[in-house]
Parts: sequence; C-alpha cells; structure tokens
Amino acid sequence: MSDLGYRSSSIHLLGQWFPVVNAAGSVSLTAVLALLYFHQSQILESQQELLTAELNRDLRENHTETLRERVREWHGNTEIDISDIDPLDTPSDNLPSVAQASFQSADENGLYAFSETEFTAIPSQLTEDYYFQDLLQNHAPELQKQADAIEFIESDFQQVKSRFIDELDYIETRKTEQYSLEPTDELLEWIFEELVKVHRYSDRTFGETRERMLDQIGSPREWEDGAVIWINRDVRSGSFAVYGAHFSSAEDFLPREEQDQIVEEAQQLVRSVLTEIESERPLKRIDRAVKLLNKGEKSITDLRYTLIEYDGRVVYPGDCEYLREESIVPRTTSSNGPN
Repeated sequence: MSDLGYRSSSIHLLGQWFPVVNAAGSVSLTAVLALLYFHQSQILESQQELLTAELNRDLRENHTETLRERVREWHGNTEIDISDIDPLDTPSDNLPSVAQASFQSADENGLYAFSETEFTAIPSQLTEDYYFQDLLQNHAPELQKQADAIEFIESDFQQVKSRFIDELDYIETRKTEQYSLEPTDELLEWIFEELVKVHRYSDRTFGETRERMLDQIGSPREWEDGAVIWINRDVRSGSFAVYGAHFSSAEDFLPREEQDQIVEEAQQLVRSVLTEIESERPLKRIDRAVKLLNKGEKSITDLRYTLIEYDGRVVYPGDCEYLREESIVPRTTSSNGPN
C-alpha cells in the first residue's frame, strides 16, 4: 500500500473512534466533577454541623448561667468562690437550718423572711420562678428530691413534738379565789425543746436545765382586755408567756407589788412538772425527735453540697422546652454520594 493510501486509512479509522473517545472523556469528567461536588458538600455539611453544635452549646451555656443564678440564690452565697473558700464554713441565708431543738424554714432566713410561715426547704419566692421550676423539673431533679426529703423529716419531727405534748399530762393549774393560773402552749413547747437539748448535747444535765428554766420565769405583764396577768419567760430573743393568771376582770388585778407571788406560784408549778418528768422519763418521743434533728441536719448539708456542685458545673444536663424551641436543628442532605 502506498503512503497516501495508508494515511487515508488512518484518518478514516480515527474518524470512526473519535466519538467513542470523546464520549469516554465526557463520562470521566462528569464523574470527577460529581466526586468534587460530593466532597465539597461533605465539607460544607461538616462545617455546618460544627457551627450548629457550637451555637447550640452557647445556647445551653447561656441557659445554664440563668439556672446557676437560681442555684446561688437558693444557696445564699451569690458571690462565693469555692476555689478560695470552703462554702460549708460560710453562712447560707436561704437554706433551711436546724437549731438546737427545732427546724428553721428557708423562709425564716435571709431575703425571704416571713413570719409564721409553714416550713419549706425552698424560699417561697423562688418556687414561683419559671426558671427555678425548670431547674428542678428538667435539669436537677435531685435537688427537688432532697428538698422533699428535708420537708418530710421536718413534718415527722412536728408530729413527734405534737404527740409528746399531747401525752404530757403533768401540767398543773392552780385556782385561787382571785384568779386561775393556767399554762400556755408556749410552756409545753418550751419543755419539749429543753428536753431535746439535754438529750442532744452531752454538756447539758437535766438538773442544770431545770434551774435555768426556773430562773427565766419572771416579769409579770398585765393584759387588761383579756383580764390576764401573763408570767413570762425572759430570754435574749424576747419574752414568752408560760403561765397566765386569769381574773374575772382587770379591776381584780393584784397590785403590782403583790404580783411576784404569781411568779413564784408559776415557778413552783414548772418545777413540779420537771420533777415528774425527771422521775418518769417519758423520753421515747424525745429520742426520736433528736434523731430527726440530726437526720435533718445531715440532709441539709447534703443539699448544700449538691448546690455547690451545680454551681461549679460548666453546663447543666437535661432537656427542656426552652432548649427544644431555641435549638438549631442540623440540615440533612439527601445525597448519598456519587454512584
């Protein structure tokens, strides 16, 4: 074959194969572009997920700070730095507490002091706070359980106290031609509390307690509207009537210089009661009351520790309506990549 014929044949052959080669190149290019697009989509989706996660974390951290304010308000030490100070050694105004012979409600301390309120482990004003309820229900339910446990212990203590007073049948009255000397409810509660102190603290004896109680009885106070001369127990925190001399009218009151005899009679009656108690020893209720006070004190300490723990957490666990509404939901792609 001549050179001219060979070239003509080659050109003809290339003309036949060019569309095939061209088509194959297009397919390869399309595949490469698809792969690049998928890879870029994956990068963008990953960046979106990271941004979404960061925004949602910021949302949770901000919500945590809102809840942390409630934790600190309940604890009572809003400026505490637990790295420098032992919080258990600092006063905490808004928690309940245990006194020597009684429970003190959170509402009897600090910012939320109200008179004659029912015992509560949580300050009343906080219970009405939306975010505080969110904290207890969704992020720190153990705090609610601890508060409920403390209130249950205190309720049990009050029942023991009431039963002791109901069973205390040593209390005496004295009637004269001029008046009737009768005990008050404060006397019964006073006796209960003093017995609890004797059995709760080893440095107290019954005899010393009796003499101290008798020394505190004094200072008669006239109440004309009720025709009563109250015999008070005088302590640093105030005066509390333990006996009342009831007259027919205020006109029948003894002269002030003779009212000391009523004080002496009240002292004699209290001494008689305490002597009966010392000999009979009706102390089953007292022992139970002491155990409940000690248990309550430990439970309040545990609550304080839990509040301190939550104060130190970076973010609070749990989910709530606020986070569900404000959180950003990541967008999902329908592409499964190149085929």
